Amino acid sequence: MRRLLLLPVLSLVGVMFVASPASAATVELTVDETTITAGETVTVSWDVALEGDDSATLTASSDPATSFDGPLEPLAGSQDVTLTEPGVYTFSLLAEEDGFDDGTDSVTVTVEAADEDLTEIPVPEITFPDPCTIVLPDVENVEYGVGFGQSGSSLEAGEYDLADFYNFGAESTFGVNPAEGFTFPEGAETTFPIVVSQDCFPQLVETEAICQGVTFTNTTDGTLIVQYGDIAEETPDEEFELAAGQARTVSTERDLVFFLSAVDIEDFDQAGFVEVEQDCTPASAGAAFPTVAPAAGSDGGSAAGLGALVAMTLAGGAALGARRLRRTA
Repeated sequence: MRRLLLLPVLSLVGVMFVASPASAATVELTVDETTITAGETVTVSWDVALEGDDSATLTASSDPATSFDGPLEPLAGSQDVTLTEPGVYTFSLLAEEDGFDDGTDSVTVTVEAADEDLTEIPVPEITFPDPCTIVLPDVENVEYGVGFGQSGSSLEAGEYDLADFYNFGAESTFGVNPAEGFTFPEGAETTFPIVVSQDCFPQLVETEAICQGVTFTNTTDGTLIVQYGDIAEETPDEEFELAAGQARTVSTERDLVFFLSAVDIEDFDQAGFVEVEQDCTPASAGAAFPTVAPAAGSDGGSAAGLGALVAMTLAGGAALGARRLRRTA
């Protein structure tokens, strides 16, 4: 009975003896840069610690293959490796120590594509001959654009009427960019911000703020359509016609009145704002001039309405009129 039990016990002791290794070699592999540009050099360093006085064979490798390949002699050292192609490279080191288990380590390096050589060109000069005109010179290998907050569009070279870029009292920014394959000198001025004045529109209608009201005067030889109200609302307080030379005064509870005037209902020709004083007493209550109260349901306006419509416009929303006058009911 005891003989039968002896074999399993000896087998177990043998397994325990085989599975109890000595300490393995310690391998540390590092690089000085983990991300480089194609054509640059990375330094691969290693440090191997051994147990006892045994020797070791060090085998270096990389994937994809590089000059970091083959046996290494010193237990601690470094090697410069130039990587010319984009990709992710894995460097590995295997230490095989006599009488001990193997030690390994690896590290990766990302190689990014190098920028193509760019031809440096001077920045063309954007000029403003007068407060309402901008000139974008016709120069090869450059592109122009104009931005309104978060939106914008490209522009061809030429002379432009700044009224076309009126931004409701907010800033418009003209810019110039180099075409593909070209670059501007470092630090060159490439953006030109400007607040376009409402005076850049044709002055079809003159406006005059009075206490709690506005007077509109047609300065043309023809009939005009006029709208006014809060810039944050699509529906105007009122729309009316003004004959040549005619003036009309309207009363309003708004602090800031936005107005549009046009010869044709399909597109406005003039836009602007009038600041109205409300903390006052009209000089002559019940005056003979015609007056128009704000539209039904209107609770008056404020400068906050300006910001609201500017935001709507820049986001692609419709402004009051939105370059198109609306007929009132």
